[in-house]
Amino acid sequence: MKKLLLFGYSHYKLKYDKEGVASKVNPAEKIAKHFHNTKIGKYSVISHVLPVDYNRVPEMIRKQIIKIKPDAVLLFGHSGRNSTITLERVAINYVDSDLPDEKGRSIKIGKRIYNTNQNAYFSTLPLLKIVNRLSRLGIPIKINIGAGGYLCNYGFFIIMNTLETLNLNVPAGLIHIPFLPEQVTREYINSPSVSFDLIKRGVAELIKVI
Repeated sequence: MKKLLLFGYSHYKLKYDKEGVASKVNPAEKIAKHFHNTKIGKYSVISHVLPVDYNRVPEMIRKQIIKIKPDAVLLFGHSGRNSTITLERVAINYVDSDLPDEKGRSIKIGKRIYNTNQNAYFSTLPLLKIVNRLSRLGIPIKINIGAGGYLCNYGFFIIMNTLETLNLNVPAGLIHIPFLPEQVTREYINSPSVSFDLIKRGVAELIKVI
């Protein structure tokens, strides 16, 4: 079978989560753990949980890609603003967030991720085919033009750059998933959420399309 490398970010302290409830889980981490060592469509899935850590993410991504030599790569992050599974179209070569990582480190806004002439990469996932399939199944899905400026975009750019450097021409991209219902606490009362069962179903279906 072909090999799909699936990355998901671990849980971390959310900016406004004073009670610490919403930060105890990250649906991206749950997706990685749920699909590890499963077989979906033509793929055998190998998952790896990434820390929300600017220093550790680049080497961890590169190490796993070199080790596994995947036929496809997916990165999952989560966004409390989204009400759908969101396929990100573009990774930019910039950090554009003053939010610290889990170690309290932040990178200067506007700093390039890599000192290269490559300013951006496009997702190489079949975005429209994924949207069409999930929409027909009643699973909320959309395409977004930009991946933000925090660690999700950071990891997305590093994945695409690593694949290019290693001459691995495989489908790859970033997918943001919404809050889970249990994360919608007092501080996030207006945030949309989607059940984990529906997210799982959506991820399984999109993997079949890749």
